[in-house]
Amino acid sequence: MSASLKKAGITTYQELSTKTPDELKEIVSADGLRLARSVVSWPNQASLLARGQFDLFDEYTDWLDAGVPPSDGSTFHAFATASFAAVNPDDLKRIEGIGPAMERALNAAGITTYAQLHDADQTRLRAALDEAGLRLAPSLPTWAEQAGYLVRGDEEGFLALTSELTAGRRTGDED
Repeated sequence: MSASLKKAGITTYQELSTKTPDELKEIVSADGLRLARSVVSWPNQASLLARGQFDLFDEYTDWLDAGVPPSDGSTFHAFATASFAAVNPDDLKRIEGIGPAMERALNAAGITTYAQLHDADQTRLRAALDEAGLRLAPSLPTWAEQAGYLVRGDEEGFLALTSELTAGRRTGDED
């Protein structure tokens, strides 16, 4: 697998940390290799290693179940903390309905990770958007649910959910 990653130009932990599990699956599958289930945790593992957070990496890999987040829906404690989020922001634009302006507004309000987005209530999210002068967020009711799948590393669940959404909204949802 490392040869496939190198062939795709991924030679450092930092580069690996910027890829989504789907991108990694595509890279490895292109060489006809069978993919490990643990690919969902590779970006997080690489992010910790790239930043020299070796103790946290050890805690994270101990928390994982055979390389994947446990099926109990729990969140790795460090991913929900502000200090981790400050140096390890997630790409909130992966969430259906969040574009660059929404992401900037959320980041300004201290919401920079999927875990923080998952844990934020709608009142806090609306306040962050209002502060930035953004008024329309019809997909906001699904953001926490979408983020929950990404926090758990459940890429398949995330894709299944987002395939059922239209512009981040369920049919009949209104702002």
